[in-house]
Amino acid sequence: MLGIFLTERSLCAQQTLQVIKANSKIVDIKDGKTFKKGTWTIIPEAKPDVYKTSAKRVTFYTDLDSITFKVNPKNEYNFVILLNGKDSAFTQIKYEKENHLPSYLEVLQKASRYNFNDRREITKFTYKPVDDTGLMKIRKDFKLDSIMGSGNEVSQILSLLHWVHNTIPHDGTKDAPEYSSIHNLMNICISDHKTVDCGTLAAVLNNCYLAMGYKSRRVVCLPKDSADFDCHSINTVYSNTLNKWLWIDPTNDAYVMNEKGELLSIAEVRKRLVENKGKIINQLTISGLLGNKYSLKRKNDNPVSISNLQCIGEEIHC
Repeated sequence: MLGIFLTERSLCAQQTLQVIKANSKIVDIKDGKTFKKGTWTIIPEAKPDVYKTSAKRVTFYTDLDSITFKVNPKNEYNFVILLNGKDSAFTQIKYEKENHLPSYLEVLQKASRYNFNDRREITKFTYKPVDDTGLMKIRKDFKLDSIMGSGNEVSQILSLLHWVHNTIPHDGTKDAPEYSSIHNLMNICISDHKTVDCGTLAAVLNNCYLAMGYKSRRVVCLPKDSADFDCHSINTVYSNTLNKWLWIDPTNDAYVMNEKGELLSIAEVRKRLVENKGKIINQLTISGLLGNKYSLKRKNDNPVSISNLQCIGEEIHC
């Protein structure tokens, strides 16, 4: 770890600061026992950029380095993140007594039920047929019939999920490579080991499902808080044997079940969260995957808050 000599008044005159390195502007933070992935953006222009915490221990993780502080409420902790070897971001950790704010789950549990009288028009769209030229090429070239196998419908749906998750790596901090079609993108990612964000990954799985004749939609999840610019994309695919839509998440290789092992839809997941019933997500916890803070947004329309969560679809072109 490096050290830097600083004379900025705001950071305490003539103080030698610890330095950590980074190439990416995105930083993970472990705040007490809570790990916050991609929660901090390095801003060299801020002097200092202040992170407030009520935890006793805080760790910053860059793509190259890390630094940990034991937090005393009476002290401030200053350090530098050296971005790309040239830009110094003066950073400060400052204790702030925590005011109790309702958790995302508490907010959801106090939300209204579905309004089935809502008759707002949903953007019209169509599913591409299996004989679409682009979909047929995806099905043939990537051998999707072999990947799905000969099991029942649910096992085939999950086989495609696992294949996309394991074949195309996810990295939410980077843009997807330029591509001319979903087929072209899949080729690039597989041959050159390129990464994609969650939205692009959901678009790939969406087209794989459509290529195999399943009705599938990409669902964009947005926080209810309009000032929070985080987001996540998943899929919802229709099972004819179960007669329902299923929650499918290619980024986390996840699907949601109840205690009987029955797969759940987005609406059912919301209902069970509200009712505080058990959920099983491929041996992951519901709070770790969902964060309980998202709403849905349909294409070319306004956000739908988590208190009115519903499955909204959009067409993804090959």
